[in-house]
Amino acid sequence: MKQEYIVTELAGNHVAGNRNPGAGATVMLTAEQAEHPLRLGHLQDPRAAPAPKRRSSKVK
Repeated sequence: MKQEYIVTELAGNHVAGNRNPGAGATVMLTAEQAEHPLRLGHLQDPRAAPAPKRRSSKVK
């Protein structure tokens, strides 16, 4: 059964074999299709807690 996942800014041109619709957009994928992109941070499961913000490595 397909579920909705949110594409993050870390995703490249393709997400789980599909064209990236843009950061913040949603895609419908099976749990198996989403497993690896979730680990890479390319997708976010809206049912899970929000991911922590990354700290900037820029020097002020």
